[in-house]
Amino acid sequence: MEEPKTVPKAFLPLSLFIVVKTPKEDRMLYMYPPLENEKKPNQRNQVMHSPYTIVESGTTWHQHNYKTSIKDGKLFGFDDEILAFLFTVLPKMCDQRMHIKINDVRFIGYPVLLNSLNTECEDEELPDILLYNVIFAIQATAPKNVVDSYANFVEKISKGIKEDELKSKYLSNQMEIILQCQDVSKWQNQYVFEVTEEYIWQKSTLAFTLRNIFVDLTKHGCTSLRFNGWLDIGCQLLESTTVTTRGPMFSLHTTLAQGTILIKPYHAMILLEKPHVAMANMFPNAAGALSHFLRVASPLKNLQAIGEELQMDLALIFRFAEHLVYWGKAIMVYPIAQNNIYIVSRTADLANEHMQRRFAFQFRINLAVMLSRFSFPLSVRDYLRPEDGFKDDGNRTKVAILVWLLRHRLIVQLHTYVYLNVDWIPQEDLDENVLNDLSQETVSSLLNFIPRHAILFIIKNKECKIRIDTFAKIAPFLDGEHHLEDIMYYNGLTQTEKMEVEMSRIQAIEKFINERLKPDLREQQEKHQRILDDICEYQLLLDSISVVKSLRPLKKLKMKVNLGLGFFAQATVNDPNHIFIDVGCGTYVEFTLDEADVVINERLELLKMLSKKQLAVIGSIKAHISLLVYGLGRVMQMNDSSSQSGHVFY
Repeated sequence: MEEPKTVPKAFLPLSLFIVVKTPKEDRMLYMYPPLENEKKPNQRNQVMHSPYTIVESGTTWHQHNYKTSIKDGKLFGFDDEILAFLFTVLPKMCDQRMHIKINDVRFIGYPVLLNSLNTECEDEELPDILLYNVIFAIQATAPKNVVDSYANFVEKISKGIKEDELKSKYLSNQMEIILQCQDVSKWQNQYVFEVTEEYIWQKSTLAFTLRNIFVDLTKHGCTSLRFNGWLDIGCQLLESTTVTTRGPMFSLHTTLAQGTILIKPYHAMILLEKPHVAMANMFPNAAGALSHFLRVASPLKNLQAIGEELQMDLALIFRFAEHLVYWGKAIMVYPIAQNNIYIVSRTADLANEHMQRRFAFQFRINLAVMLSRFSFPLSVRDYLRPEDGFKDDGNRTKVAILVWLLRHRLIVQLHTYVYLNVDWIPQEDLDENVLNDLSQETVSSLLNFIPRHAILFIIKNKECKIRIDTFAKIAPFLDGEHHLEDIMYYNGLTQTEKMEVEMSRIQAIEKFINERLKPDLREQQEKHQRILDDICEYQLLLDSISVVKSLRPLKKLKMKVNLGLGFFAQATVNDPNHIFIDVGCGTYVEFTLDEADVVINERLELLKMLSKKQLAVIGSIKAHISLLVYGLGRVMQMNDSSSQSGHVFY
């Protein structure tokens, strides 16, 4: 079996047991695993207290210290007699779900009343079992969906036992067998747990079934079995909600629950088990079509192609995929193609030593070395390039490694999503008569997403006008929720049409960079340069004032004045203790030297703050340009590779 999904500890069962009520007593019939009670030395004068009793201490009342009921992942601190008395409930509480929370343990059961079936036979002996109750003990912190899964499952078990009891006295016979086994083990003085339990499993199908249920849920988080050879029951703790759709889904019209897996016709499937193992774990009456589906399923084929190959309706293929995903037997991916780009998953368990050993044993490569190649986005085309270490069947081995990494959720695929953002349109006088050349359907479709003036600006370009119909079809998908593969499938675009659309996008991006971002960048840089010039002038003025102040007392001052173009003239300042400063809008104010010192320092602080803000604006524009240039490179790389085969076969 492949590596199962990790089941959180809060989801795992602590214990599974069944209690019965007979005319003589309430009895714990079977429990797995058995209780482990705390052993204390017997003291003659020792008084045992319940953790729920209230004790008087002076003038105050307090409760005993709270104790956990879980030890090493098992139920702890209870007694068989107490549990039997607690869960053999009143008749009016039977035939309905029961939830009881004690300390940090939640008990989930479904009691069933059998005595009412014999009320009319007053002369006959009382039945061996009046009622019974099957109970799961789980952690109280388990989420609601897990609690509901346990409740549904325990209800199926209880109703199945009831049907067998009515038909063949199944529970009564199993109770007799289990009691005989317990008597034999005690008579042989065998108190070792493993010996006693194995002896009961060999004799009692009920005990063996309950034990297998507990083990499967603990190890794999799910179980599927045939109860008493006829009733098919199962439970999945890690439920995966799936939604299938043949048409596109838009966020404005459809709201999906968090964690919902969307299955589409162009998706492929990776099995988490080998096909023959998956079929061996299914019931004998499983559909034969499912076995054919498992043999054909491949991460290189989408569901629609599989349906066409098997000549099955897509709805049936969807049902198979939903079933396998629900039971944790498969995951959905996009078909592996040379243009796919993968990167290490942020949730990858990179410290799992067991996974590392398995990978090294299967492929003779270190897992950390292989994952290092996916530290940055890596396309399948680059990944499959010949390299040392892969000589014979190199591509086949590499694709097998890629599937292994996807199966164990160590890497994820990156998709290209497109947003339609019309926030800048040149203010030009455009001829609206050109709209008459377009169909009414195209114009009305475009008007739902972009303004009329933008349409006129787009079709002004002859090449854009030729492809305006294709653009109108994909415009609803440009909401950032649909990647390129999704857009191509639902609009039936060929590679040629896709390239035409991509070329239009390239031209639009280049035009936006050249006509919008670069002019804005130049304008902001010039504005920043003017601020730097002002800072320089104020700094020189501040230095000049400092020199004049150092020459006090001073009545006159001779200095050179810049007349422009590098010409200086001598001048005499009659009052060097005052200075005129430009405060803006061509207004000059007279200040003393001390006042001017304060004003200039405040102005310098303001200009430095404006300089920082301007640098941030310049950096933002440069980041936008770099991001768009990177996107252009990605798009052009995809277009260069689209002329070759898109899928990888091995």
